[in-house]
Amino acid sequence: MPVKSRRPQHFFRYAACLFAPELVAQIYRRFLHVNPTTVALTFLLMVLWVAAYWGFRFSVFLAVLSTLAFNYYFLPPIGTFTVADPQKLSAIARRRVVSETVSEALVETRIDQVVSTLVQNEGASISGPTFEKIVERHSDSRDVVESMFQRSAVPVDIV
Repeated sequence: MPVKSRRPQHFFRYAACLFAPELVAQIYRRFLHVNPTTVALTFLLMVLWVAAYWGFRFSVFLAVLSTLAFNYYFLPPIGTFTVADPQKLSAIARRRVVSETVSEALVETRIDQVVSTLVQNEGASISGPTFEKIVERHSDSRDVVESMFQRSAVPVDIV
């Protein structure tokens, strides 16, 4: 007995997962005007439903697309995928573990509060070139300089 192909069914499911976040975002933006928490819960319920009925791979696909749609349409600055709020950037800098790549990106923001928080975080991996950028750009900031002196792992050539 021949095995039925699941390609049409999978194609439909991926297409539905592709268009559902955009449809929900547009409905909420244009007609219902709800707060971001309602939107996030709607996306979460969609992902849970897809996980329960269609499986893991479709739910992961939908979760990634829903996250992108939520960030683009409902988190300030609207219409971008960037995080520009210093409080949110400082929260990222306070995470238990911060990679060198993330540290470098945070230093590139050139926001004293964010850089000071990053330097205070002993769990942040900060490379030598990134430390040099910090010294070049923030040597006039008292908070950043004090944070540098309090940090235990500062390269010797920087001090």
